Amino acid sequence: MKERQVLDEKYVVIRPLGSGPTGALYEGENLILGNRVAIRVIDGALARRPGVAERVLRKAREAASLDHPNIASLLDLGEFDGAPYIVTEPLGGHSLQREIDSTSATSVHVACDLILQLLSALDYAHASGVVHGALHPNNVLISHPRPGVPWVKVTDFGLFQALEDVHGDGPHPAPAGGFRAPEYASNGEIDHRADVYSAAALLHALLHGVAPGSEAETSSRVPADLTRVLAEALRPNPHDRTPSAQALANRLAPFAQEASSRSPELRLSSPPSIRWVNNGPPSADVLVALAGAARAPSIELAPEIPARSMPRDAGLTESLLRNPRFPNDHASPWAKRLRSLRSNLASHPHMGAAWLFALASVGAGIACALLAAWMQ
Repeated sequence: MKERQVLDEKYVVIRPLGSGPTGALYEGENLILGNRVAIRVIDGALARRPGVAERVLRKAREAASLDHPNIASLLDLGEFDGAPYIVTEPLGGHSLQREIDSTSATSVHVACDLILQLLSALDYAHASGVVHGALHPNNVLISHPRPGVPWVKVTDFGLFQALEDVHGDGPHPAPAGGFRAPEYASNGEIDHRADVYSAAALLHALLHGVAPGSEAETSSRVPADLTRVLAEALRPNPHDRTPSAQALANRLAPFAQEASSRSPELRLSSPPSIRWVNNGPPSADVLVALAGAARAPSIELAPEIPARSMPRDAGLTESLLRNPRFPNDHASPWAKRLRSLRSNLASHPHMGAAWLFALASVGAGIACALLAAWMQ
């Protein structure tokens, strides 16, 4: 897919953001509404497998039904050159892989808070009957709407399940690295407990720098109680594992209280999330945890840029982003009059009724005058 390419007369490709085992990710813009979006194009070799397009459509519909602040919203689905593409809200920030690869160890309470946000998203999705199926550091994104306040967004709900090769005659698109539950390898029953395992594996990687089962040396700074919580959530048998995202969040919450107790002013989303807004300066632990990091091996997003200040290509704006069916000339005198009228009507809700009554009165007076002249 090339830059400035138009998809279905609705989206224009701005620039590539990265690529991974399932295809490529682009920044785009909605031609009609003018808002930025992310466009994930499925790899053509995967898309041509029997039944893949139908499975992608089914999983996309499930993901589109999810409305949660820690889940990337799915906006649209289309097809480009025989391959499906998925349109989501803009994906800013960086992947969780950067936090894992960082030379500065993530503090316990910051790591637990990030995973609590993830568990909040999973708890909501599981209650809606949707399983992610392939949680990995590269589909858990971190942005910073305010300095020192990391915000988690989960992407790709059900996507890898839709693309998995059920016949075993090609590369397996699901990310590996020790983050998938053991029941995937044994063809066992897959349910919400597989996501619980993956969430615990991500927390293990944040705390120790490696996925579970790695021979690398683990960190000794992790409290023994937290180690026991992780061990229970990482049990190979799903029946012996921590039963739900809610249960795991309840056990992790005490380890994040050090951060949340400083400013419990605002709690975003429903339990088990314990998000907060910190009115003061960010703590040293937060700044260290979010300091410079190495590039992730798979998809790595472009640097986060506020949407309102994002520069546009002037030629692109004039040639493609101006849809003739939806003129948007703000300098037009008629546009200024309409904006003024809308502003006045919004400020004075009874003004419209008053004008209507006045016009009706004038019309009635003219009609009466004409009638009287005719009768004479």
